Parts: sequence; C-alpha cells; structure tokens
Amino acid sequence: MLDVTGVKNPESRKEFVNMFKPLDAYVTKEFGGKVVISEYKALPAKPMMTFEFKVDRSVDVVEWAENFQEELEGKFEAKDYIIAGFKNFKETYEDLELPFEKYDQFFVYSLCHFTFSYNVFNKGRPDGGVFAPCAMYFYIEKGSDKMIVGMPRLAVWSAIMELKDPAKIEWTKKIDKEIVGIMKSLGGKELWKNSFHWS
Repeated sequence: MLDVTGVKNPESRKEFVNMFKPLDAYVTKEFGGKVVISEYKALPAKPMMTFEFKVDRSVDVVEWAENFQEELEGKFEAKDYIIAGFKNFKETYEDLELPFEKYDQFFVYSLCHFTFSYNVFNKGRPDGGVFAPCAMYFYIEKGSDKMIVGMPRLAVWSAIMELKDPAKIEWTKKIDKEIVGIMKSLGGKELWKNSFHWS
C-alpha cells in the first residue's frame, strides 16, 4: 500500500511497517500456520484514482459532507455496490479528544461489488480477498474549498495478483471505469496524478 499510494518518506514507510509487527506476532502465536510472503513485479502506471470536489463553504462543512455522503451512497447502491463500512476519522478523533486539526473532514468508505468479488475470489483467486473491501478516502483540509477523494484502482489487483484470466482482467477494467463514472457524475474532477507522494 505504501507503493500504491506513493509514500516515499523512509521514516513514514518504516513507521507504517512497524505498526503491523504486534499484529503479525499475535496472529502467529494464536493461529500458527505457515507464513507465505507474496511479492509483486510491477504496478499499473496509475495505481490511484483521485478526484477533486468543490466544497460549498456557504453552508456548514459537516452538513455539506453529510449531504454528499447521502448522494454518494445512493449512486453506488444503484450500481449494486455494497457499503461495507464507513469511518469518520475527524469525528472519532474529536470524540477521543485527540488532535486532528489539519482537516475539517476526513472519512473513509469501504466498498464491495459482490458480482466482481465472486468472479475473482470464488473462481480460483481467494488470495484476492487481501484487497477487499476497497477503501475510498475523502478529506477536506482546514478552510479549504476542495475535497480530495482517492482509491487504489482495481488494476492494482490485476498487476499484483498477476491475473491471466481475460474475464477477471475485464472485470477489473469494468469496475475501475464504473467507479470513475460514478465519481464524475457526483461532480468530481479526476486528477491525473499517480499518487500524492505522502511524506
């Protein structure tokens, strides 16, 4: 995910990897089994899909975001996607009285398309489940009139899993195209950056 999202900073990469060590140790202790390391050869030229939305600052930003969320959920559900999860990080940090000052809004949706999943997982590639559900992030920086939205493309699945089956490859292309279409129909402008190269 560091490579997919374009994180280059060595310290950030190290911190991210280190977060998983306690989880890895716990899983190994409790479940045992053989650990298999998967490696990938290449990523697609554009691993991320990224969009920019104009924020109406004449209304409360929380109200604006909630209206946007309602419209987004309706658009995806109309295309047979399942909203598998939602997390409002801004709200959660405030509830825990933890600092989160950089953003006026920051939330993440988990999306699933059961037909796509069935045609990948249930037809010879259960390991594809490591990518599911697809996470799409949304953030509005403090005082900004823009909301940035991003998600790894399904083409990442094809590349990392080295899919050979034309039907599976076609499914990843179809879903990528469909998601881009939904986001544009909501007023999103597609940004042609491979990633944001987070620090």
